[in-house]
Amino acid sequence: MKKTQPTKPSKFAPSHAIAFSMKIPSLLVAIITLIAPTTAKAQEKMDLAQCIALAKENNLVLEQARLGLEQSSVLVTSAREARYPNANAFIGNNYNFGRTIDPFTNAFVNQNVTAISTSLSSSATLFAGHRLRHNLFSALLNEKAGALHLEAVGNNVALDVTGLYMSALMAQEQVRVVESRMELTKYQRDQAAILVEAGASAEDRLLALDAQLASDGLMLTNAHNNLAAALLDLNSYIRPGTAPGIEPLPMGTELPKVETVSELELMGLLEDNFERQPQVTRDEILLMASEIDISSAKSGYLPQLNFTANINSLYSSRSQQAINPHDETFEIGFVEGSLEPVYSTRQVFDYTTPGFFNQMERNFGQSFGFSLSIPVYNRNQIDASVQLAQIENQRSYLQLQQTKIALQQDLYAAWLALEGAVKSFESAQTSKEAQERLVELNTTRFEAGAIGFFEYQTSINARTAADLEWARAKFELVFRQAVFDFYRGAYTER
Repeated sequence: MKKTQPTKPSKFAPSHAIAFSMKIPSLLVAIITLIAPTTAKAQEKMDLAQCIALAKENNLVLEQARLGLEQSSVLVTSAREARYPNANAFIGNNYNFGRTIDPFTNAFVNQNVTAISTSLSSSATLFAGHRLRHNLFSALLNEKAGALHLEAVGNNVALDVTGLYMSALMAQEQVRVVESRMELTKYQRDQAAILVEAGASAEDRLLALDAQLASDGLMLTNAHNNLAAALLDLNSYIRPGTAPGIEPLPMGTELPKVETVSELELMGLLEDNFERQPQVTRDEILLMASEIDISSAKSGYLPQLNFTANINSLYSSRSQQAINPHDETFEIGFVEGSLEPVYSTRQVFDYTTPGFFNQMERNFGQSFGFSLSIPVYNRNQIDASVQLAQIENQRSYLQLQQTKIALQQDLYAAWLALEGAVKSFESAQTSKEAQERLVELNTTRFEAGAIGFFEYQTSINARTAADLEWARAKFELVFRQAVFDFYRGAYTER
């Protein structure tokens, strides 16, 4: 049987290994082939800032907030333009046949008549109890609130992506820990096979390592499955409806500097967040807008002064214009006795229908006027509008209080979570260091024959568990620090 020099993978491998190996049984090869992860498609690596930027482009809630802001901008334009006069042009073409009214003489005629009427009118509200001004101020405040809402949703997206990103990094770290564990088991199995072949060791140790290798392979498969699920969650949030193709960049080994605050300092931090967080400012502005809406509704109690102006003209196929004046002689009677006819003359005309532009110029008319509307009784409509505006004002006030309470709860939760993450990481760090020292000690004792294989393997298993817990605690700490930094105003998309 061909013998090869095994490669030493880590510092935990026995130092007295014999320089030859034995092929792994074909059944074990098949098992490892089945449980080992398949080669994944090439992933596009992105850092956290890139993931957040991409999520903000594709997030549907954020897109709805953008549409809300656009709608607010349209309402501002509408409220601003409502202060100016309007202008409307009208043109009508009527064809009447049978018995109809002559638009010029107002007499009934039995002729076909074509009539074209045109007008240009304008009206303006001169005074409406300051309602137009109130509406404009309210629209401007709602537009500003829309921009703050967009910012608040963007912050939530950034925090969501940060959590998913850290989960993916943690899953990657756990895969690396299990891969390292499996590499060590494979090395130990190779060495055991060499010793069994040489007759220097019992076969039960080789069988135990075969079972451990299969168990490690299953653990690695589960770790890869967890990573695939974490990447799917991250990709689904960043680019909904597309196949997973984004993978986070590995995080540096340097841990964030933890800066916790006391409970007294937390109160000051809370007041700072009340002033800085966009959702609080948004609801404060909406409360101001609701107060202006009350004033706008009350303007219905005041008189309204309007101005109107109009210019118009008319064309009709029945229009007649006298032309070619001439005298006409006609008999008006006779002389009594002689019966001689008596004649008289009168001026008569020929008639023609003037052209379109001629009629338009001749029939051109103008008018303007003022109207004052004084509310006397409006079936309680104005009272109802005022009451509805007051209810909306109360609702806005309650919404502001709910937002502040939610922010206080989120801040305290972030503070407590960070405190817990710090303690968890310190415990995991202590456990990891202790297990590493124990493995080093047991390796030396195992090589010297002072302990058995299963005791040695138990320490390896404990170290793996400590490594996995340390990886989880590390990324939990990074995430909790990032969240608390956000409330401290020092958040960066790192």
